[in-house]
Amino acid sequence: MRHHPALVRGLFAIAMATGLLLSTGCRERAVPGGSGHYWNGSAAGPEVVRAEKVDAAGAQRLASASWTKQACSLDMVDQGPPDAEVSREDVHRLDGFLLGQDGRAADAFHVVLKGKDQFWASARTGKARPDVAAYFGRPELAGAGFEIGLSLAAVPPGAYEVVFLIDHPQGDYFCESGKRIRVVE
Repeated sequence: MRHHPALVRGLFAIAMATGLLLSTGCRERAVPGGSGHYWNGSAAGPEVVRAEKVDAAGAQRLASASWTKQACSLDMVDQGPPDAEVSREDVHRLDGFLLGQDGRAADAFHVVLKGKDQFWASARTGKARPDVAAYFGRPELAGAGFEIGLSLAAVPPGAYEVVFLIDHPQGDYFCESGKRIRVVE
């Protein structure tokens, strides 16, 4: 059997890029002032936003949003796995990245918690994510990351799917993170 050097190099490059995205950036960033379990809202960290119940107009936006057909990820919650159990009494740090329907960094969006009821909080991309740019081979995606301090004080205990709703002048778009968080007292 004859090996094709170009094919072997291409497969190796894909494997290396995948390994880079999975091994860098996602778990190596420290929580500002963090204890490792929750973020205390120190001045060194991101702005703290409060999750609020989605009203009727917001529910309509969510229902009519189109899928981005692009990548997104909730990489970490409080410097740990994104499928987390979190206290509603603490402020939690969420890190990830989000691409809009046009394949660029999404800019303004909402983190949506979908459960029995829906809750959301405003956020923006702009956090440096060179690992995302390297993975996709597109330097302009280095600012596709986000980092927010999320207060869950208004969110009742329960399981919630994490979805991103992108605020776009031509209409709303969503991307499902594929992650769930469990809010506890």
